[in-house]
Amino acid sequence: MQLERDAYVQALARFTLLTASSSITEMKQKNIDTIKTLITVAHTDGNYLGNSWHEILRCISQLELAQLIGTGVKTRYISGVVRDKEAGIKGLPSGTEEFMPLGLGNLVGSQDKRQMAHIQESVGETSSQSVVVAVDRIFTGSTRLDGNAIVDFVRWLCAVSMDELASAHQPRMFSLQKIVEISYYNMNRIRLQWSRIWQVIGDHFNKVGCNPNEDVAIFAVDSLRQLSMKFLEKGELANFRFQKDFLRPFEHIMKKNRSPTIRDMVIRCVAQMVNSQAANIRSGWKNIFSVFHQAASDHDETIVELAFQTTGHIVSEYTCSSLLRAAILAQGI
Repeated sequence: MQLERDAYVQALARFTLLTASSSITEMKQKNIDTIKTLITVAHTDGNYLGNSWHEILRCISQLELAQLIGTGVKTRYISGVVRDKEAGIKGLPSGTEEFMPLGLGNLVGSQDKRQMAHIQESVGETSSQSVVVAVDRIFTGSTRLDGNAIVDFVRWLCAVSMDELASAHQPRMFSLQKIVEISYYNMNRIRLQWSRIWQVIGDHFNKVGCNPNEDVAIFAVDSLRQLSMKFLEKGELANFRFQKDFLRPFEHIMKKNRSPTIRDMVIRCVAQMVNSQAANIRSGWKNIFSVFHQAASDHDETIVELAFQTTGHIVSEYTCSSLLRAAILAQGI
């Protein structure tokens, strides 16, 4: 029944007009109702959606853009707008470029105020409280997905996030933020399920943390820091290596990202983890020392000094700890 399921979800997704080539100005009440139906399907049948999560999450991503139309954003977020050095934005009256609604699909910056008012009216219901709450329930309800369904959900959410970040000038981080949120929601799953989830999310953070856009990379590293602090609070049972898998993105980012700002941030994040969660760190020590080892060969004196100071702090404060000694011996550091 996979073919039938995928065909049904694709038909719903196209009829929302959120991902179709049709202009959003054509959105009617029937399209709004289809959006609500698609959200209901995601909420009630999540365990059976498989690859169909891709269409649903793409629609949710575009729905967030549609909701911005009602509030208005600066013109740098308008799709299809072409800036002109002398005339501001082509097709728009002078002085209107500072605050304009967002466009989707074929919507471009040449709409006049009357058309914009019509567009806002057409998509206004997408910003209703019921729709916003229903979308949020999809992510908070991810804890109810079974072990295979949550992996499908996360995998396609990461794929949509990569599409959002593909824009070199104005990447969107809506799905990336949702990835962070569902990581918090699902962190209490049994470790075998969580390791499968993190295998997908960790790989995504590897890519996002090396994004050429520094703002995106900073958001990724800071999100990793917050998630890591939360994860380390749980400690680790003997003979398990989940911390090592969880902290591996810090190593990857430190190795691949040559931005001094990001590298400095990684070192500071790891130093903070050591200072606040050293008692709970076990297999994660290998990642921590690996990050400091890479920092030692950095050309930035500040990064080298910070790594050296933190390593010295670990040696002076924690080498007497039996936990650290056991971790070092177990990892062959």
